[in-house]
Amino acid sequence: MLQLLLMMHTAKRLGVVLFQFPTNFLPCDASMMSIRHLRQCLDSRFRMVVEFRQRKWFHPECLNRTKSELARMGVAVASSDELAHELDPGRFERLYVTFACLSQGVCASY
Repeated sequence: MLQLLLMMHTAKRLGVVLFQFPTNFLPCDASMMSIRHLRQCLDSRFRMVVEFRQRKWFHPECLNRTKSELARMGVAVASSDELAHELDPGRFERLYVTFACLSQGVCASY
C-alpha cells in the first residue's frame, strides 16, 4: 500500500490519505497514540486526514485537546453530518483508509 501511495505522490495524483475510524474508536490516550503511530508510519510527504465517527471526539471536554494534538501532528479532520453509522453501528466497525486522488475517477479504499 505504501508503494502505491508513493507512486501516486510522485505522479502528483495523491491528495490526502484519509483514515476513517469506527464508532468504537473513542477519545482517549490510546486512541491518540494510535493516530500518532499512523502519522509516524505514513511518509511525511503525505497529507493525513482523520474522520471520527464517534461524536464524543467533538464534545467540548475533548474538542480542544483533539484539535491541539492533531495540529501538533500535522493531521487534519474530516467531518460529515452523515448519521447512518449511528443508526447501524455494527456496519462501521473497521478502520478504512482512503486515498483521495487529484485525477477524476481514480480513488482506492482499503
